[in-house]
Amino acid sequence: MDRVLILDTTLRDGDQAAGAALRPHEKKLLARQLERLKVDVIEAGFPAASDAELRAVQEVARVVRDCTVSAFARAAQRDIERAGEAVAGARAPRIEVAVPVSDLHVRGQLNKTREQVLEMTRESVRLARRLVPDVQWIGVDSTRADREYLARHMETAIAAGAGTVSIADTVGFATPPEMESLVAYLLEEVAGMGRAVLAVHCHDDLGLATANTLAALSAGAREAQCTVNGLGERAGNAALEEIALAITVRRNMYPFTLGLDTRELAATSRMVAEMSGFVVPPNKAVVGGNAFAHGSGMHQDALLKAAETYQLIDPELVGGAGQRIVIGPHSGRRGLRHKLCALGCALEGEALERAFDLVKELAVGRKTLSDEELREIARQCLQNGQEGRNPEGGQA
Repeated sequence: MDRVLILDTTLRDGDQAAGAALRPHEKKLLARQLERLKVDVIEAGFPAASDAELRAVQEVARVVRDCTVSAFARAAQRDIERAGEAVAGARAPRIEVAVPVSDLHVRGQLNKTREQVLEMTRESVRLARRLVPDVQWIGVDSTRADREYLARHMETAIAAGAGTVSIADTVGFATPPEMESLVAYLLEEVAGMGRAVLAVHCHDDLGLATANTLAALSAGAREAQCTVNGLGERAGNAALEEIALAITVRRNMYPFTLGLDTRELAATSRMVAEMSGFVVPPNKAVVGGNAFAHGSGMHQDALLKAAETYQLIDPELVGGAGQRIVIGPHSGRRGLRHKLCALGCALEGEALERAFDLVKELAVGRKTLSDEELREIARQCLQNGQEGRNPEGGQA
């Protein structure tokens, strides 16, 4: 009951981020990396979008052996049949069927009645179930839907053969308390929920995607749908790496088990950033360039005495290179000494003091000093120290 499944939708929802557009061979390479990361489900794409997308999903289904491979579909016969064709070669195929459930979508987008859309859920899940043994139903805009109506959809989907039913916070509308309340309600009220996994799919429009996902898991959902680096439509999706590390580091709050190899997170993040063209912000949690970087003298001093003082996550846990001492205008002597030692330019005493003064002078208006600049400072300080002594070792 404490096992949380990870469905990664970087290849589908992440790929839909404006300007991302992963190429077919990139999807294949990323799928293999996601397999090394050991996600449970790879949502490989939307086969009905184009023939090229169909072939890309087929290729992912062919090469991935250790994860479920899923294809996304709307509640339309052509979509579902294309999805079934795309994942036919997978060792563990899944079809996801998305059905709008909020009145805004039911009436405003589909121009249908609630009962007509409920029938869409029944028929689409039945069709998908005839093609594959594993079907996931997704309630589009679940968090703005009438709860009773959403529950009826989930009951209908489970009765028709869905093994997973998903709450989609499609526009990032929910807050964590609302998400907890909704999950608790559905687990209590949906007939047949014991035969299905309740999943959650959150967007980050209000910056709450990760928090909402964790709130849903705390309340009893057991599949988190997310993307690497939080890539996705508009402001993105819940970030896989943030969910994974929150569960790993804060087990007292999130007593769940994961199948992930978190040591692959840094490599996976870099690959997604390079292929999508979406640069990871330096201050991005877990995988950002500054996630394990320390610039303040006070922090550097404490960190070098006991890493836990200012470092919550062990960099090795995510496959990172380790903590970084960054030398800039706020650095202290201890941090500078450590950095110079790491560069093979150890200084002590007066030489270290001269180097520290030079760093403070050069760092005015600067963000950081490069390794080459620090090496040059060390060289100058050592040279000046030697020139200030006579051959007998006394002062000149």
